[in-house]
Amino acid sequence: MKGSFVKAAQMLSLYGEHFLPKEMKDFISQVQSEGHYLEWSKLKNLIPIEVHQKIDISSEPLAAASIGQVHRGVYQGQEVVLKIQYEGIRQAIDLDLRLLKLLMRSLRILPKKINLDPIYDEIKKNLIREMDYKEELATQVKFRDSLQSDQYYIPKAYPEVSTENILVSEYCSGALLSSSQIKNLSQDKKNDIARRIFRLFFLELFELNLIQTDAHPGNFLFDKKTDKLILIDFGSVRSFDDAIIKKYQNLIKSFYLDDETLFKNTFQDMLDSTEAIVSIDLNDLWEYCRFVTIPIRQDEFDWSDSTHAEEVYKKAQKTILKADVKTPPHQFLFIDRKVVGLFFLMKTLDAKFNAKNILAEFIRD
Repeated sequence: MKGSFVKAAQMLSLYGEHFLPKEMKDFISQVQSEGHYLEWSKLKNLIPIEVHQKIDISSEPLAAASIGQVHRGVYQGQEVVLKIQYEGIRQAIDLDLRLLKLLMRSLRILPKKINLDPIYDEIKKNLIREMDYKEELATQVKFRDSLQSDQYYIPKAYPEVSTENILVSEYCSGALLSSSQIKNLSQDKKNDIARRIFRLFFLELFELNLIQTDAHPGNFLFDKKTDKLILIDFGSVRSFDDAIIKKYQNLIKSFYLDDETLFKNTFQDMLDSTEAIVSIDLNDLWEYCRFVTIPIRQDEFDWSDSTHAEEVYKKAQKTILKADVKTPPHQFLFIDRKVVGLFFLMKTLDAKFNAKNILAEFIRD
């Protein structure tokens, strides 16, 4: 299964996670892991002649995703990768979202009282943005200009041979974070990689206002030779209004300082600044959020300990079911998605480190 339906289902699952039946969770997990490729005989016709003339493209796919696949090539003597979008993906967005709405209604996954239309609208805008490879290329250049360092590496992009549907970048070798090569690294090195990823999120949130909202293991490589974390996908990067960013910064700050008043004032301000209709006991929410954010409030946290994730899930169900949510605050959907993905990445790496010290660098009085 390909296309925006899969992408939208992944995004919506963030809000439905605590209501989803096992069958729906398994379905989303399955479509996320599917790696079917489009035959080269069909895919090559999507590539403009002038790109074919300038780049020697391998017919063997390197990777596949829901909206396109990746092939290696050689351009002006340099190894490159081409991300090639499948045909008709953009035109299918509206239909795919209608199908997803129908599926969610038929399965009765979420309470009827919740109005998800703003969420679907936000997902649609994000899908359209994610399918614009020229926009992604510009974002990749911004990341390269801002983050290139001895810890992070951002591949060079080639705008002169890229289009709205084809993105050409420098080829980088390295191991995916979910690979056996990473699992076999020393615990110290895995902790080091995890610290870099955590610090990257705070850089995005507190300094760049460019947030990669999809913290998927497949969006990172680690090059053991250069000891660099390589960022390889920028389609889900978003910038936000300064007011939204400031509110989210204050939320994070309230957890770091263990400041209940700051949290409650900020959360209420977040709701008041949107069209969200939510009634929730702020005392219950504060206690839930304090538990969720234990990893950034204590001196060291062992992410390999599975009990925290299980307890978060149980407490989330209770907190959400006690709340009266008619219209969720969709403006924060994709930052929430990043945080969920970030926690999952830490678990993937079985990391153990002090996240509080990292956050301390970014907290301003």
